[in-house]
Amino acid sequence: MEQPDSQVISLDNNSGTDGSFKVAWSEALGEAVLIGENLPPAPSGQAYELWLITPEDSMAMYVLDPAGDGDVHQRLDAPAQPTAWAITVEPEAGTPVATGEIIYIANV
Repeated sequence: MEQPDSQVISLDNNSGTDGSFKVAWSEALGEAVLIGENLPPAPSGQAYELWLITPEDSMAMYVLDPAGDGDVHQRLDAPAQPTAWAITVEPEAGTPVATGEIIYIANV
């Protein structure tokens, strides 16, 4: 967060339920932090997954957390400069290609 190039963005909630997600990242460090709060638990056998979106690709960030306590906090590598971030609900083992509906999204 103290990097000169750090950015923080709140994702729009398209799910119609409570909860919020923010992503903070630094291109110079190649790292990001996902913060989810007051979330409903993911359905049984599923979990929240973060996607880093560029003009060329959607990259699975494999941040999988069922949010059983309502919160998700995860630090991860960010291998590219995003044009958007998105959250879907996927099988709890993760998936390299999104299968679930985008429930949170933000364009950078």
